[in-house]
Amino acid sequence: MKKGLLLVALLGLALAQQAKPEDVIKEQCAKAKVVAELWHGFTGGAPKAALENLVVEFNKAQQGRCVRPVPQGGYRDLSTKIKAAFAAGKVPAMAQAYENNIALYLEAKALLPIESLGVRLQGVNLTFLNAVRFGGVVYGVPFNKSIQVLYYNKDLLKKHGAKVPATLEEFVAAAKKLSRAEGGPVYWFQPDASTFAYFFFNLGGSYLKDGKLVLNSKEAVEALALLQNGVKEGWAKAITSGYINQNLARGPTPSAWTPPPATPTTAKGPSLTWGWPPCRAGPRASRATASSRGPTWWSSARPPRRSRRWPRTSWSSSSPLGPRRSSPPPPGTSP
Repeated sequence: MKKGLLLVALLGLALAQQAKPEDVIKEQCAKAKVVAELWHGFTGGAPKAALENLVVEFNKAQQGRCVRPVPQGGYRDLSTKIKAAFAAGKVPAMAQAYENNIALYLEAKALLPIESLGVRLQGVNLTFLNAVRFGGVVYGVPFNKSIQVLYYNKDLLKKHGAKVPATLEEFVAAAKKLSRAEGGPVYWFQPDASTFAYFFFNLGGSYLKDGKLVLNSKEAVEALALLQNGVKEGWAKAITSGYINQNLARGPTPSAWTPPPATPTTAKGPSLTWGWPPCRAGPRASRATASSRGPTWWSSARPPRRSRRWPRTSWSSSSPLGPRRSSPPPPGTSP
């Protein structure tokens, strides 16, 4: 009988360990007196799993309180639904958003300063925090960020005796040399605002001057001309369909400017040896650390039973499931 009970107990434990995080969260919130919804744009994969595991661990430490993640589709779907929620006056307690969306939500006076909720931000990368700092106040907690870096094909550079570029000028020279040797453009990029921004900042550009928005500056025109000339001269190629890593098998690719998460997926395509060169920003560069983009968590100014009912939270978690501190690249370098 005891043996039978032991087997049942072990079976129950095994089933509990196999329970999906979303099911565990549903059960946790069913027992909670206070439930705070957290809207997000993760549709699957590691980000969604990491979020749900974090929420499970957080809820375990609470007494009668529960966070419930609510997927809203992709990031664009999420933004659309949040705007509709503002119009209806039924916003979630917390949500995910890009920095530019947070600026719009602030105009609606719908957000709370993160530190007013007891969140300690020590150790968080200042570059990430400054992206959600408005009027000296932080309104978001960075969760996942895509860091744009320059990565290159070591094999192809070695084949043609080209050295790893350390400046923007050396990068252009190497791209021209390799393109001539390979008979096609070797620098691939996505023609979007983020790609423009990295060249713009390296050239010393700034969006603001004396607190006012600057348009059509010398640096902005130079950055656009650099990309346009690259395509016209045959050493650069604009990828307008899919991500760069999805196109790597379609021609020579000694270098590309794209988020590093794309690189591991090339294992399914061509066999290449990759590296990341820390191009010096140069005397004109207006930013010394890596530029980034990615979703941030914010808290509504009108969540149900908010503020003091929630415990203080430290962003630098020691839990294996928790977030990690980020370190900026060496001073004077740029992606």
